[in-house]
Formats: sequence, structure tokens, C-alpha cells
Amino acid sequence: MRTAWSAARRQGRTPKEALDFTLTAAAKKWETARVRDVTVLPSPPLVPAGDFATPSAWADVVLQAWWRQTVTAWCAQLESALAPGAIGSDERVLLFIRDWPLTQAGDDELAYLSQFPQVGPAAPDHLAAGQRDPYQREPRYAVVLSVPRYAADHALEHARHQRGRITSGGAVADGAAGPGADPGPAALALLRTAYPYLPVDAAADGSGPAPSAAVRATRAPERAVRGNREQLHWSDKRREESLWDWITAFTEGHWTWVPDDAGDGPAGQLLTALLPHCNDWMPMRLHVECGPAGATALHTLFGHPEGWDPRRGILCFRPVDGHRALAVALHRIIGLSGVRHRRGAGQSGLWEDYRPPVRTW
Repeated sequence: MRTAWSAARRQGRTPKEALDFTLTAAAKKWETARVRDVTVLPSPPLVPAGDFATPSAWADVVLQAWWRQTVTAWCAQLESALAPGAIGSDERVLLFIRDWPLTQAGDDELAYLSQFPQVGPAAPDHLAAGQRDPYQREPRYAVVLSVPRYAADHALEHARHQRGRITSGGAVADGAAGPGADPGPAALALLRTAYPYLPVDAAADGSGPAPSAAVRATRAPERAVRGNREQLHWSDKRREESLWDWITAFTEGHWTWVPDDAGDGPAGQLLTALLPHCNDWMPMRLHVECGPAGATALHTLFGHPEGWDPRRGILCFRPVDGHRALAVALHRIIGLSGVRHRRGAGQSGLWEDYRPPVRTW
């Protein structure tokens, strides 16, 4: 009965609709049941015996009334237990959940967590991907919720055998939950453990930000190892051949596009020419500075570039496995290139630590 009720509430049904759904599920098992031992019926009886011709007919009606009354009482207890403030404590804490939404097998006991407000954005996640499901049939995310303390304790106990699935954070800051609210550093730190780049970090850099010293220092080696592949051959006869050599070097991962450090250099035009050749079956690697200002780190994201806005300095980058595209700020980007050895189902993770370039051609 608890499983049926949880499924109904997960679908957004009202308490009355959840009760009706649970009664329907119970009826499949109990509606045709017959009483074989009247001594186990509830006392006093729920139905008077005077209107029935035989004891067995009376006992069957008592059984039907009993299971309907029991299911109704159980659903009322579940609704009451999960109502805000029902446990007697108003304390709310951060609850970090990976492999979201809670629609996988075995998530029925946690489905009620979906009713609590989300803190901050949803981050791409890859916790459920592995050898058993290399294709990752649907995108999964990581979220932080603002939940009562009792809900956090229950969720942690339920997922104690699922390593890293659920983590409890600190107390929720006032006004942190809800659309448009400032999630606070604690919630964002939890999300970065699943995916290191969060657009809100770059947005906090202010208007017209310049690349940091770490980004400029990392871009220089990327430029140094790539050679002059972007310089097309001077001969018109060789121009088309040189162009395709350059594009192939980019998509195969031998040549990395690197933004200009300052001003309106040629890098923006080069990216405009390269993006039409980035197909969905080609995973790309985007080297980027992640984290809040003053506490950044360098990582490599795997996915597919979907659009380039040179005026705003924004690259739309969609992580692998069908996740929603992210707006990556240009001043945070170190470089973009293909990655041939990561092609194929299950070959590309969402991200990894950045590694300095090595000349491969």
C-alpha cells in the first residue's frame, strides 16, 4: 500500500487521488478474498450480522470493510507524517541527491522528497552510468533540496548502501530555496562535486570580466603545441585541402581552438568556421576554469557545442548523454577540441581534471 501511495504522490496527485489509487491497487488483491476463519475478524465487528443469510456472507462483508478502512487509515498516517511541521521540528537542512529525478527502480521510498523546494540549479550528473547501462538512456542530474531534518535522516538511512547517492549538508540559509533565490555557497559546493562548472559562478564575475591569470597562463601552452594549422596555405590550389586538414585536426583532437586573451582577435571567427563541423556523434572536450572567483580549478568537460554568441561571449555547450546545454562564459574557456579516443557509447564521462597538452602530430 505504501508503494502504491508513493507512486501516486510522485505523479503529483492530490491526497484524495492518491487514496483512490491506493484503494484500487488494494482491491486487486483483497476484493475477491474470502474469510475462512471468523475468529480473526476485528472485534467488535464493523458490520452488523442481522442482515445476512449466512455467517460466511456476513464475514466476507466485514473483511471488505476492514481492508478499505485499514488502507484509508494508513494513507492518512502517511499524509500526516509528511505534512510540513508534522514531526515537531522546523529545522530545514540541505540534502544533496544524485541520480535525480527519483524515477529509478527502488526509488519509491524516496519519491516524497520531490515535494520539497530545490536550492540552486540542477547540475548534470553521471552517477548511474556504468558498464550495466553504458548508453545512459536518459539524462540524470544532481540537485540540492531544502528538507526537514526528519526527511534528511530518513533519506540517508534509506540510501546508506548507495555510496555517494545522498549527502546531508548544513542548515538552509534564510531565503535560499525557491526560484530565483540565492542558493548560497554551501549548496553550490555540493553541486560542484557532481559537475564542476556552474554558470552561476561565471555570472558572479561581473560585467565584462577578463580571463584570470590562471586561464591566460594555461592558454599559452595550448597555443604552443598546436602549430600553425589555422594558417591556410597561400596557394589557392591548396587552400581547400589545407582547410580540411585543419578541420580534421580540430575534430580529431590534434589542434585546439583557444580564445583570444584580449580584444577582437581572429579566434572568434575561427570558432564560427569550426562549429558547423562538430557533429553530435563527435564528443568534444572543453577545457574550462570552474568554481567561484578566488577558489577556481581547471577541468575538462565532455559534450557538444551547440551555439556561439560572440557578442555576449557565450558558448552553449551540451554535456554528453542528452543533458541540457549550459552557457559557458568565454573568459572561463581555455580551449576546445575533439577527442577521437572517447567516441562510442559509454566512452566519455561528463568531466575530468584538466591535463596539460601534449603534441600528438
